[in-house]
Amino acid sequence: MTASRDTRPAQAETGLAKNRLGTSHVAFFVVAAAGPLLLMAGVAPIGIAFGGIATPLGFLIAGMVFALFAVGYVAMSRHVHNAGAFYAFVREGISRPLGVGSGLTVLTAYNLIAAGQVAATGFFAQQALLAIADVDVPWWVFAIIVWLLIGWLGSRTITLSAQVLGFFLSLEVIILLILAVPVLLQGGASGISVGSFNPANLTGGTGAMLVFAFGAFLGCEATVVYSEEAREPRRTIPRATYAAVAFLGLFYAFICWTIVIAYGEQSVVEAATNDPVNLVFSAMESYVGTPAADMMLVLLCTGTFASTLGFHNEAVRYFFALGREGVLPRALRHVHPGSGSPRTAVAAQSAFSALFVILLGALGADPYLQIFIPLAGAGVVGIIAMQAFASASVVGFFRRNPDLEATSWARAIAPGISTVCLTAAVVLMVTRFELLTGVPWPNWVNFALLLPLLAILIGGTVWARLGWRAEVEK
Repeated sequence: MTASRDTRPAQAETGLAKNRLGTSHVAFFVVAAAGPLLLMAGVAPIGIAFGGIATPLGFLIAGMVFALFAVGYVAMSRHVHNAGAFYAFVREGISRPLGVGSGLTVLTAYNLIAAGQVAATGFFAQQALLAIADVDVPWWVFAIIVWLLIGWLGSRTITLSAQVLGFFLSLEVIILLILAVPVLLQGGASGISVGSFNPANLTGGTGAMLVFAFGAFLGCEATVVYSEEAREPRRTIPRATYAAVAFLGLFYAFICWTIVIAYGEQSVVEAATNDPVNLVFSAMESYVGTPAADMMLVLLCTGTFASTLGFHNEAVRYFFALGREGVLPRALRHVHPGSGSPRTAVAAQSAFSALFVILLGALGADPYLQIFIPLAGAGVVGIIAMQAFASASVVGFFRRNPDLEATSWARAIAPGISTVCLTAAVVLMVTRFELLTGVPWPNWVNFALLLPLLAILIGGTVWARLGWRAEVEK
């Protein structure tokens, strides 16, 4: 057995709290960031409207691709422990300059999603209070509260965030099961059928549906981000990654299938097309009752808050890792002496979110349609593109280090297949980007969202290459 490659600088410069997170903690971060209730209530109906009754199969297909991604990812994670996961992977597997470009790109993507979700949580809270108590409070009031809570939790011990995420995630899972069980017990609208898993039911809208299905697994790569804070990372990170991918794939497919059953295979597409926003809530009201539907609306707020906290923590650790490496200002490597949290990085991420939400809010942008949807759409593309880079890096890493422990399946076959599949997913998302932003091509908004990510990737790579060459020439 070979020793792990610790790619971090000396302990005095790292300072993250060690040995704090177990497998369940890391898995909570990943699954909660994915936002199961947000995905099932807000994304699955749109997927059904485009992809028809085979949408549950689409979630399984995406899940299998990410399972392949996980094989190589966790194999390399046993040898590379670094909070800047994609940065470290691409640096070790391809090149340092491209690692810098990738790290800056994924940092930007995580920050865009975190900022967008601050606005989304505020919007959902406003709508929940209006629907349940008929009280209208501006969304930005809730957004400020969310922003403050996220910053406070991010500055505390990492285990506190894990406990909060675990609690809210449990509530999300329970409320979705409260819908699923009565639907199945009552036989749905027209009986139980497994037609959703028949490939013959894939339609011409499958490509559009897969855009949403792949986006639903966002965050499953974040396990490695917590490797420096995990107990026994060689075991914890692989277990958490496989557990998160398996849970998300199976749970998404199951809940989406029960939604199809609730309306019936003959009627669900029309229902999803006519009113995607209320598809899941109407099913809950019909099969369980209005109080349960109201509770689901409340839990949509807390679930989105948990997802925001997850992406905040992931963005923070990229800020920290890139600051520690000197890619960003080194002040970002500072940690709280008591909690071990990267306090300067927390402040940086909080400032990023505040800047975007305040600027767009001051321009009168709709918090959901014009802040959350566009920012999250750009973030999804950026992260999945970097997942493809990371998967390719696994192949390069093990070619460079043939003596390291790993099977041929983990070294090359699985990561090679996942690289191709994830690259295809990125191409699909870019060509159908209007599905993620709600703005049809061609439009300056879509270009304004995508081109900066490409510019950061290329610019960061070139800048690092020039800096690396200068160091070598010295």
